[in-house]
Amino acid sequence: MKTTSVFLEMIRLLILLFLIAGIGFTAVNKVFRSFGIDVAETRGGTALSLSMLILYFVLYRNKLQFTGYYQGKGRMNLKRPIILLLVSTSIFLIVLAPFLH
Repeated sequence: MKTTSVFLEMIRLLILLFLIAGIGFTAVNKVFRSFGIDVAETRGGTALSLSMLILYFVLYRNKLQFTGYYQGKGRMNLKRPIILLLVSTSIFLIVLAPFLH
């Protein structure tokens, strides 16, 4: 039964990753396009993708892991300084994205 819950949690993690990070990337890219900047085909798109992955990681570790199928050991929130560092890094990458060509 434990193997099944781990497998289901991995499937859930991937589906949520593609949905949440994909929607975030698309939304930020549309904001940049409204200013006439297309970052999707440049290194800025890579920075934007990385920032969405970081934000998803923070969201998963602090909220989503507690609502899933897996109920085993090792589930804990990130510490506040780590959250601030990761979110700051992600915001920096989003701001930096239009300048990377």
